[in-house]
Amino acid sequence: MHDPSLPEHDQSLTTTESCWKKIGVWGSRTCPELPAVIHCRNCSVYSTAAVRTLDRELPADYLDQSTNHFAREKVTTDLKTESVLIFRVRNEWLALASVVLQEVCRHRPIHSVPHRRNRHVLGVANIRGELITCISLADFLDLDTPAPEDQTSHTSNSQRFLVVNRQGDRFVFPVDEIHSLQKFPPNDIRHAPATVSSSPAAYSKGMLSVGSRRVGYLDDEKLFQTLHRSLK
Repeated sequence: MHDPSLPEHDQSLTTTESCWKKIGVWGSRTCPELPAVIHCRNCSVYSTAAVRTLDRELPADYLDQSTNHFAREKVTTDLKTESVLIFRVRNEWLALASVVLQEVCRHRPIHSVPHRRNRHVLGVANIRGELITCISLADFLDLDTPAPEDQTSHTSNSQRFLVVNRQGDRFVFPVDEIHSLQKFPPNDIRHAPATVSSSPAAYSKGMLSVGSRRVGYLDDEKLFQTLHRSLK
């Protein structure tokens, strides 16, 4: 890595004094003193050059250059991006805002709940000693059941639990596969994919393209609000 320190910019330094760029750590590393000092910054030649740089006379136009530099209007760039976790449920690739993602953990036993009324409630799962309601996104979003040949194409080793939390509402979503965390600008969102938009409340913000995959970007606000109401 190039050293950003001031000594190498001092044009008054002699060839000997700029040895760190030739035979030192930023050069061929053949300096006979290097084994003892480890790094040029520990060498008296380098430190002396640094002192000379700090003590040198300022250029006559230094104040004008500095004034012009700091007086220029600051150019800002909109770097706003959204972060999502991309995962697969059955044959559908989905994305959920990472701000509501609390944890990704291995699949574990789901304990049934007596008198269960909602088909998308699978039961409860023990996450770090706390029982959290386990929700089937596949049933909630009415995703198509994969064909038998598709079901055997993925092993159970890829299955995970997503522990999500939005304003105190916590749920566990079993998913078949985790892809990755991705960041993208909001204008990359396209129209909602048919498989997600066909769900009763259309819990989708739109569609993302990740490589060759079409990913349904779930609207976490709508999703959590509906889940919260249905479990009251």
